[in-house]
Amino acid sequence: TLLPGPPNRLTWDSESARAIFRFGGWIFFSTILTFLDRQAHSLVFAKMIPLSVLGVYSIGVLIATMPTLALGHLTHNVLFPLYSRVLQRDEDVAPVFRRARTSVLLIAGWILSGFIAGGQIGIDLLWDDRYSGAGWIVRLLSVGAWFSILEVTNGSAFLARGQANMLALANIGKLGGMLLFIPAGYQLAGFPGAVTGYACTELCKYAISAFTIGRIGLSNWRRDSLLTLLVGASAGCASISGDLLRTASDNVLVGAVAVFLAATAIWAPVILFWKRSLSREGLSLFGD
Repeated sequence: TLLPGPPNRLTWDSESARAIFRFGGWIFFSTILTFLDRQAHSLVFAKMIPLSVLGVYSIGVLIATMPTLALGHLTHNVLFPLYSRVLQRDEDVAPVFRRARTSVLLIAGWILSGFIAGGQIGIDLLWDDRYSGAGWIVRLLSVGAWFSILEVTNGSAFLARGQANMLALANIGKLGGMLLFIPAGYQLAGFPGAVTGYACTELCKYAISAFTIGRIGLSNWRRDSLLTLLVGASAGCASISGDLLRTASDNVLVGAVAVFLAATAIWAPVILFWKRSLSREGLSLFGD
């Protein structure tokens, strides 16, 4: 009314409405599934274990999911807009996808190898003896968190392409894995088996994501496999270093420092090599 030029008025565009409701509907459905993914395991375990053990488990989950949440925000705030911009320019997203995703995965591998190796040491350092049982939970769930990061970094590409249905499909795979692996693990090995089964559900979710991302020309099985092997090797070395120095010094802080230094000693050269290889091409970690 006040500004010059043609007046704005409400209108209806059928094509835009269909696109919004189709994409938004899958986002809504995927959000519900994500909530169920994150909460269902606690409800299931509440029926299996005493309340005191559930409290210890909650501490383990809180610690183990911290890297996933932080790196998930990084992925959403950096990778998703980056892929969207490339697609809007009608450029090939594959090289950008591999470069940016690898940059995030190198950071994630460094952090999670430390969590896998030092889960018990971290719990002993931050909490008293009542919560010591959360250490092995942190270590197991951190393994699952690695596969969660692999899946989340794929999901940003689907979202940028408007394929929110693929996110829902991966979440359905995780829920199906819960129904299968948690009860099976509990029958085989009690509560530790159930936690192991829950960690395996992240692998189900990632497997679906990796298969579907390959169908759109963004396959990364080989790089994911190499990075997974590196996470395992670095976590093993850091775990041995931390346990040996903790035992020798009888000091949990010394063990924590040993885990950090061992993991950093392995991952720092890899990250620096990757950064320099991009610099030689005139590229940065996430953009050109």
